[in-house]
Amino acid sequence: RDRSIVVDLFQGQLLNTIVCGKCHSTKVKFEPFMYLSLPISKTTRTTLEDCLQLYCQVEQLSGQNQWYCGKCEKHVNATKKLDLWMLPPILIVHLKRFTSTGNKIDSCIQYPLCNWNVPTTKSSTNPNTFDLYAISHHSGGLQGGHYTATVKNRFNDDWYEMDDSQTRRVDQISNKDSRAYCLFYNRVDTSNGKSAKIMRQSVNRPELWPHMQLNTDNVTSFRRSTIVKSIPPPPSSTPVNGGDDVQVNSDMAAISE
Repeated sequence: RDRSIVVDLFQGQLLNTIVCGKCHSTKVKFEPFMYLSLPISKTTRTTLEDCLQLYCQVEQLSGQNQWYCGKCEKHVNATKKLDLWMLPPILIVHLKRFTSTGNKIDSCIQYPLCNWNVPTTKSSTNPNTFDLYAISHHSGGLQGGHYTATVKNRFNDDWYEMDDSQTRRVDQISNKDSRAYCLFYNRVDTSNGKSAKIMRQSVNRPELWPHMQLNTDNVTSFRRSTIVKSIPPPPSSTPVNGGDDVQVNSDMAAISE
């Protein structure tokens, strides 16, 4: 009942570890995420790896942020650490360019364009290598700004800049930008050296819906099914253009089930 194509594509899992500073008891909790919101250091230049390390660094829980330890039965100083446990097929990275006071951090961020190997705590057979396929840019400040985008065409691998109604192809893009706000990465299949293609479901290809894949052990593999469920058309259907209309009707019935 909780299965969704949005969850299958974008949801990952974090490992939240809290250690009591007095009795050293440990509490482990798994938390889902739909995107990573990474902090930015206030240095003039930093990398995406630096932002990820800053996100995963140990946090001290003290003062008003003390943690209640069930073993000590009182609030105590503790440490908290987040680690990446599982990564989704589509990894969205949000860069926290705005502070709590509304100021914008215009640091230039250097990010990988391809073969970004993202470390995780859990050992997995799934590849954790990602290729960049889209960037959302923000210019201006909190009171007023403008959004543009740079996206990669999945059919010819060309890059395009999108600015309102204006679109133009670019020969190459830079791997560092002070306007980069959101980065969109696609998992790479390292077994064949190609990007994992996330095929779109259509009326004629209902089996591309992730929940209809044959490989139920790994719903994020998105491998095409070799079996397409066929439903006979109703008796009143009349084939047109070699039976194309009948095929559409049967596909629609397959989706509605």
